Amino acid sequence: MRQSVRVKATLESPEICQGDARIADLCPEDREKVAKLVRRIVEVGTLQEEGEKEFQRQREVLEAEVQELRTQVKRDTEEIEEMSEALRSATRKVKMFQERVLVLEESTDAEMRSRLDAEQTLDLLKLELDKLRALS
Repeated sequence: MRQSVRVKATLESPEICQGDARIADLCPEDREKVAKLVRRIVEVGTLQEEGEKEFQRQREVLEAEVQELRTQVKRDTEEIEEMSEALRSATRKVKMFQERVLVLEESTDAEMRSRLDAEQTLDLLKLELDKLRALS
């Protein structure tokens, strides 16, 4: 109530403010309020500075992590390219070996057929020989 009376009296007074008011001119309550406000401003300023420093520190940490991840991605990409080339090379070799196996299997099958034919012919010749021996 006291403050509102002072404010009202100040607003109603015909005196023109000179702009040379000082904290010492204030009542003790107002001086304490101003002191609290100044302390709060200093505290907020300090907190802001600390916050900015922490933000900058975290930013630097995150930028370093991002750079490290980019480097890792580049290495991984190069490794993937190398492995892809090795896989393509291995696939070509497998295809070549499969073709060789197919040729060898066909050759083996042909040899087996020839061998079976030769064995059948030999068996027939033996039978003929046995018949001729029996006749003589």
